[in-house]
Amino acid sequence: MIVGPKPLVLPTNGMDDLVDEADKSGHRFVARFFRNWLGDGDRFDGPDEQIVGIWADEKLVGFAGLHADPYLNDPAVCRLRHLYVASAFRDQGIGVLLVRHLLENARSFERVRLRAGTQEAVDFYDHIGWQKTDEKDATHQWIF
Repeated sequence: MIVGPKPLVLPTNGMDDLVDEADKSGHRFVARFFRNWLGDGDRFDGPDEQIVGIWADEKLVGFAGLHADPYLNDPAVCRLRHLYVASAFRDQGIGVLLVRHLLENARSFERVRLRAGTQEAVDFYDHIGWQKTDEKDATHQWIF
């Protein structure tokens, strides 16, 4: 049974499996995110910032976050970060569900930026309607 999106609280069941899978496929940001969260790193706890996950059979299978864009000094702009879905759960709408949930709850922001690091990510964001941008430190944006 799929549950979520709901706030991600760490540690959580399935976290290590996601890190292992992501590392094997070259997505090192997943391990970095969990390491930072469990250490003294970003907690996504600023105004309207959030990190959410989706679970299947009580195991974390996907997550994504939204927080103030660290590359801009503009409180109206946030950044979509760390979207990752376990390979066995891709093409089932989980990534779209995570992104839509974050956008629906980005109350104080006027624009969201992100940097897609792979062609797969570029194709995903293009497919779900994000605009491409030539801005430094971003490949896509969503304007409310």
